[in-house]
Amino acid sequence: MYVMDACRFISEELVCMRQPIKSLPILSLYDYFSENISRSLHDIILSRILRCRALSEAGYISNAIEAFQTILSASTLPKLDFGVRIGEILSKSETKTPSYPKFFNDKALAGNRACITWLTSEETTLGDLAESIYPEDIKGRVQLLRVRLLVSIASCSNAIIPRASEEFELRALCYRQALSLCGKIIEEEKKRGSRSIHSLRLELEALRLSVLIQEECCNLSSAVSYAMKALRLLERTKIVTDDSARAVPKRQDSLTVGAFSTRDWLEMNCGMVRLLLKQGRMGEVEERIEKVLKVMDEEIFIFWM
Repeated sequence: MYVMDACRFISEELVCMRQPIKSLPILSLYDYFSENISRSLHDIILSRILRCRALSEAGYISNAIEAFQTILSASTLPKLDFGVRIGEILSKSETKTPSYPKFFNDKALAGNRACITWLTSEETTLGDLAESIYPEDIKGRVQLLRVRLLVSIASCSNAIIPRASEEFELRALCYRQALSLCGKIIEEEKKRGSRSIHSLRLELEALRLSVLIQEECCNLSSAVSYAMKALRLLERTKIVTDDSARAVPKRQDSLTVGAFSTRDWLEMNCGMVRLLLKQGRMGEVEERIEKVLKVMDEEIFIFWM
């Protein structure tokens, strides 16, 4: 278990540090342990989600979409915890594995339009098998993964389809649909009565992606608005407050008991400072930097106590 937790943590850190290619060998190790040692359904699916995210951020969009389609269908899962093979379930079920359109990011093919249309449509949902066996937090991660794929397609440097005029429309469609999906995730998580750690983190990740989308679309005012919502979410969970800097926990990752870490708060504030600098709001930049330094100074003092 410790080896699997280490593989998961290191691979997530590498992806967050924009080193997705370096995370792929570690994800292969994580996938091997989850399938052959622990045989945990949660870890098997999570390793595939992380691999799909790493591939998309590394620019291997065609491979990432193929991995995403495998996650949706759940048709290639190995033996589960309770000793039942997925293949046996599929053979007894009337539901067949759907045929998904393919995407080629190394060629500007007209067929890519069909894949993008599918990815932005309401038809992009979990299959019957995945819907029945995936845990709730995994389902939320799959939705976020779909948003990341749309952003990767919209921002890729290669040509998508032969006609440039249609390509611009498709990229804009990807951004719009990604932002719409983020909004749905945020609203769904807010409606939950008792908020779990996974629910809070899903909302934060959706807000972060919304900031990224608005920034790439040069909507800086909207990006600042989403960043403020993310910071308010962090402060509502008592990770950081203006009056009680002692509430800031020691450095921790997403696997610990806290919903958020100091790093989450710092990264969000750094992103806010960057956005404010682009808008030329120097007074607010100075105030936010002073607030961050004050909180961190007090945290370091608490650490040495």
